[in-house]
Amino acid sequence: TSQEQRESLLRLQATLHEELAQERSLQLDAKRLLQEKEVCKLLQKQVSHAGVHGTALECCRPASKRLTVAVAAALGPKASSLLVDSHALALKCIEYLKTARLGSCEFLPIETLRQKQLRGGGEDTEEEEGGTLLPPPPADALPPGCRWAVDCVSFEDRFRHVYQFLLSDCLIVPSLAVARELRFGRAHASVEKYRLVTLDGEKLQRGGVIAFDLGGLTGRLAARWEAQQQDRLLERVEKVREQLQALEHAETTTAERLQQRTAQFNLLHRQCVQLQAKARVWEEQAEEKQEKLHRMQTQLQELREREAARKQELTAKQQALDEIHATVLQQQQRHFAQLDAAVGRRHVLAEHRRRRQRVEALKAELTGLHAQETQLQAELADCGDRLAQLQRSTDAKGEEDEKEKKEDERRLLKQLELTERDVEDADSKREAAAAEARDAQQDLQTHEKNLQKIRERVEASKLEQQRLSREAAAASGRQRQQTMESMQILRQADQQGMRVPLAAGTWRNVRMWVYREEKRRAFLDSSSEDEEPQSVDAPSEERGHSKKSKDAAESPRRTGDIAGRRRSDASERDAPEGEGTGEGEVRDRRREQERPDEDEKLFVIDFSKLAAEKREFISQHKDTPARLLEAAATQEAELLRRGAHLRSLFPNLKVGEKEKKTREQLTEISAELERVQRVSRAAAARLADLQRERNARFAVCFHHCRVAVDVFFRELTTTTFGKDAGLDDATSGFAKVGGRAYLDLERPRGDREDDAFAG
Repeated sequence: TSQEQRESLLRLQATLHEELAQERSLQLDAKRLLQEKEVCKLLQKQVSHAGVHGTALECCRPASKRLTVAVAAALGPKASSLLVDSHALALKCIEYLKTARLGSCEFLPIETLRQKQLRGGGEDTEEEEGGTLLPPPPADALPPGCRWAVDCVSFEDRFRHVYQFLLSDCLIVPSLAVARELRFGRAHASVEKYRLVTLDGEKLQRGGVIAFDLGGLTGRLAARWEAQQQDRLLERVEKVREQLQALEHAETTTAERLQQRTAQFNLLHRQCVQLQAKARVWEEQAEEKQEKLHRMQTQLQELREREAARKQELTAKQQALDEIHATVLQQQQRHFAQLDAAVGRRHVLAEHRRRRQRVEALKAELTGLHAQETQLQAELADCGDRLAQLQRSTDAKGEEDEKEKKEDERRLLKQLELTERDVEDADSKREAAAAEARDAQQDLQTHEKNLQKIRERVEASKLEQQRLSREAAAASGRQRQQTMESMQILRQADQQGMRVPLAAGTWRNVRMWVYREEKRRAFLDSSSEDEEPQSVDAPSEERGHSKKSKDAAESPRRTGDIAGRRRSDASERDAPEGEGTGEGEVRDRRREQERPDEDEKLFVIDFSKLAAEKREFISQHKDTPARLLEAAATQEAELLRRGAHLRSLFPNLKVGEKEKKTREQLTEISAELERVQRVSRAAAARLADLQRERNARFAVCFHHCRVAVDVFFRELTTTTFGKDAGLDDATSGFAKVGGRAYLDLERPRGDREDDAFAG
């Protein structure tokens, strides 16, 4: 009904007024914020860059998003105050503002506030928001969920005195009910000096005044913090985009790196094969040297055995020689006299000489044995030296080979590990490239389908053009046939001495045109008699086609020339025949000299006077010239209509070429658009994957924190505010507040923002 429509319109008007007021408030706040930033930049530039730090709102940040509104309400108008180093610097800034006429501004000198805190400024009893330095309240005096406002803000350590000055007299409480309980309950004595601010921005002053300004200054301050957080998030998004671009650049270089790694892997493989071949050769050489060493050791053992046997033999012979000497001496002493007497001295001397010779022979043999022993010992020493040298060289060579083998194996293993890692990366990149290739193949198939459709349309247009060409050729043939019939009629009329009435031109022009055409045809017939029939047909067709096209092209121009000359030849039809003929011949000669190739255009036949029925029609309607003019106009309109139809049968080749170029440009633009869309879809898919991964990790972390907060808060609440018989009813009811901790996301209705950005 009209009443309901009126109410809905009124509600819509109220909503629009509210939105308009909010928009104006936001614009004013943005303008005010811009002015504050400009003033701060000017002060930093003109007064002191290091001494002016910015506003109290810009130099701090809430500890969590759920405390944003409460901290903004606690700061109040002081959030726009500028932080400076000293009182003297604040005076300089004020002087500059007065000189430059930049408006008013409040300053918070850090050094002055620090000295005030050292002197003990906690005894002040100011009623305004902030400005009172109070110590943190005792933990047992606060219910669960209540915090000192200074602990709810994160800032640099050098600004601690400023925020203690602004927030030390404020407590953040969960709700207004808890604030009233603290203000007017049993704990009133311990918290009577503090201001109480709820999480929703409700303020309970020390005097009991309750204020709520979420749509005013508090809301604007909270919106500024949210805007700063959004700016930081936008910076993070830009960084992520730069990382994505870096990853795309790395993907482009992966193929080159893969080729390099593959070449290195092949080179290392060849080196490994060469080292294995060298190792086999070295093993064979070591085996040969080991066999040679074994043979030499066997020979050395045999020489030692022979030496021992010779030594035993020499010892036995030396003992035998000593025994012989002893026996000879004994015999000489015992039987010298008897032998000398019995045998004679000569026989004894001969025997003695014989024995001495035997002893000398034995000594010579012993000397030879000693020489052989010395030679054998020298050979043994030489063999030992050679064996030791060979053993040392073999050991050194083996150690070097082992070291080289270990180093080569270590280097090859390391390079193989790097190569395998690069190969794995290359496989992953290749899979990604294969996926992109599949997408490109699908896009190519789509393009091929579209191209096939375009080709079909082009074929259809070609067929249509061929049909139109055939119709144009048929129309040209019909026109040529009509021209031949007209020429035949005129030739017969001239042969019989008849003069056909003409609408324009003279009979001389008609005869010139007719007989010139006959001469041309006779010349063509005489020149084609000596040629073959096959060679005659094609040129005739070409000439006929050219004649048709020429006649078709000249017919509109001929019609225009004829219409233009009707006025000039009107007097010739009314004049006497002889006079008109003479003047017409003079004009014909002049026209022939000026334009000899356009004789055909100099006359128009009045076809309405050729047939008998036409003459009869004219004789019947002599008294009604309007009827005659109407019939002539109808006939002329029919001629014009046929000429227009004939012109429409000729195809416009330039339009076809332009259409072809347009289709090519459309194909190129479509390909470029598809490529851009494919790149954008890939980037959007990567961004969506990153967002999903971030949301998943945030959900896991948030669930863990929610469970942990509930457990810890329940334990703390049970320990501090358990059921005690000594507590009265008010305190026991107060202990139930905050018994459970619920952690959830703060998000406006209809907001589709990611979970990581919610409160």
